[in-house]
Formats: sequence, structure tokens, C-alpha cells
Amino acid sequence: MDDLCGRVSDTFSFHDTITGRGYTRRDRSFSWFNEYQRSIGDSGFAVVIEFTGSDQDDTEPRPCATESLYVLRQNHRMELAALPPVLLAEARADYEAVAALGPYDEDYRRLR
Repeated sequence: MDDLCGRVSDTFSFHDTITGRGYTRRDRSFSWFNEYQRSIGDSGFAVVIEFTGSDQDDTEPRPCATESLYVLRQNHRMELAALPPVLLAEARADYEAVAALGPYDEDYRRLR
């Protein structure tokens, strides 16, 4: 799902909003990351929200933008139509929450 891509805010606001909804950084092995993930109990599902990225050691907020949302089950990407409706609604609400932080910028890819 990427219909809300390009909504620009800053890395600190994005981080505060997404972690407040139960997400953690998906890949901690590198200093740069561009995904947050929320595991759904012991169901094997994980919701992933992508953004243009941030350095894990940022001390100043910098511009970033929403990109896409996808769901994994047992580390395999799922078709959104195959998801339980409640899971899809919750994931969509999380995506909308970070997208609501800022306006759309058609040139958002420059933030990668």
C-alpha cells in the first residue's frame, strides 16, 4: 500500500509517532534504516511501514517522508487482500497517523 507516500515531516516526529504505536526499527544492523515494524502478538504477522530513511545516530531532526506499508507473515510478504480485516484496518490507521504529520511533496524522493 503506497497511496500515502510522499507525506513529509521530520525524523523525530515520525519516530515519536510510530514508536508510540508500538513499532520498532526493523533493521538495527546498519546505521541507516528506512523501516519500522510492529509484530502482532504470536500470530506470525508483522506490519512494516517504510519511509525515506534516517541515520540511527541522528541528533537533529531532518526531513523524511512516508513511503509504503506492507505486511509479513513468517517473513513472507502478504497480499493485503488476504489479511484479516481488523489487521488491515489497524495497519492502515498506523500508516495514516504518520502520513498525517505533514503535507504531500511531489519531490519527496530527494529525501532518500
